[in-house]
Amino acid sequence: MIKRASVSSSTLSISGQCRCDSKYEIFVSQDSWNAFQYNGNLQEVGDLLLQLPIKKVSKGELNGEYYLINISDQEPGNGIVDYNNVALIDTINSDKNLLTDCDIMVSKLGMTRGYIYLKPNIPSDLIGSSEFIPYKLKDSANGYFYLYLLLMPQMRNAYRCLETGKTPSHKRVNPAEFLKIKVPAIDSDVISKSNKEIEKLLKQIHSLKAKLISHQDIVDDVFSHHFSLDSDLRNNLHKGMTFGTQSSTNAHSFTFHTPLNLFSMTYGLRFSARSVYPIFICLDNSIKSREYISIKELVKEDIHRGKSPNYNTDGEIPVVKTAHLTNGEIIISEEEFVTKENLEANPGAKVVYGDILIASTGKPSIGKVDLMEHKIEMFADGHISILRINEEKCLKKFLVYYLRSVLGSYQIEKNYVGSTNQIEIYPEQIGNIILPVIPLSTQLNIINEVEERTADQNKILLRIKHLRAQINEIISRSLRTDS
Repeated sequence: MIKRASVSSSTLSISGQCRCDSKYEIFVSQDSWNAFQYNGNLQEVGDLLLQLPIKKVSKGELNGEYYLINISDQEPGNGIVDYNNVALIDTINSDKNLLTDCDIMVSKLGMTRGYIYLKPNIPSDLIGSSEFIPYKLKDSANGYFYLYLLLMPQMRNAYRCLETGKTPSHKRVNPAEFLKIKVPAIDSDVISKSNKEIEKLLKQIHSLKAKLISHQDIVDDVFSHHFSLDSDLRNNLHKGMTFGTQSSTNAHSFTFHTPLNLFSMTYGLRFSARSVYPIFICLDNSIKSREYISIKELVKEDIHRGKSPNYNTDGEIPVVKTAHLTNGEIIISEEEFVTKENLEANPGAKVVYGDILIASTGKPSIGKVDLMEHKIEMFADGHISILRINEEKCLKKFLVYYLRSVLGSYQIEKNYVGSTNQIEIYPEQIGNIILPVIPLSTQLNIINEVEERTADQNKILLRIKHLRAQINEIISRSLRTDS
């Protein structure tokens, strides 16, 4: 049932932004900030959390070592910090928020997706994106209960009603309004019992997660076997700017000598040590020691980028952006759309079944690669490159796995241009990426091996998803128990 709201001038001042959109007015005026439509006693989120003063850590060299948590490196909605993506660093490229003293951190950007986490138990100071707001829990003994209460679908719908911004990727929830959301006032004994049940489920989830092998590790292992590569080769690449090098544990600096004329072989005379890195040259020579082919020789049409979308909440075509590429699958947007007319007016942005999409801008997402396997049309924004492959010489899935492997990752790291976080890989450089020529039957064997091993991991992920759903049911049951 669709709710309707009349916006009166007297209610416009409720929001600090003088908002007059219907979602906001329905939630604030008609629903009175009641996220769960609960008929019992209510309390504000501000009764559960205390926002800490924001303390900034300035960009540049740090006074000591800090652990860094980036929004883009963490999985939203599950409340569990991926420790593999919490880096120990001694320098930063932009100002960060100090999170050391908080119990729980809430990202005002992407709050609807659930970027909310308890502070991980780490032995050093923690900093994070300036979007992360630090809070103290007034009942810290039952942190799991409050974490997953804030991640409930009803709460995320409330965040959706409150968020403001010009485009979907810039929408944020004002921290002051976040604290005004009303939630059920639950009996302390019910909360304590639920917290213990959640803790037991989390132990099972952590145990299952420990058995997971990353997709990247699977791909590297398969390609290492077929191409006689060192299985630890990705660490030899060193941690770089692109997605494919982020999992490297080797972040140490070192020096090497290289002939000056090698810089003439780089795009735009790129005077970057990464472009002439000795291990990259060795890998180039390894591929070129056999018959090889470039991506531009495999495509049916020119490699191109998408376009800037004209967002429309009533549109029917999902927009695919960098955040929707996962190096595993393409996520269908639930809130970023364009109209059919906008898509038809920008044919270069059209994404169809079988397209290969590559994230082409920005550290650390540049280099994520996914195959479009949804049988719908999408609109690619200008940060996505679109490849359409002729499968007479190369199978699409093989190319996707190749680009995710160390053999593809190093070439993306080698060929990007730009500095700081404003890095790009252009269609011409993507087209110049080379790969060995091998029979389609061998390509198919590699695909099958990757997918068989991935299927085993998917069974674990399905079990984790089931346990996560049980946590939501515990929260829901606690609300029914107290009503």
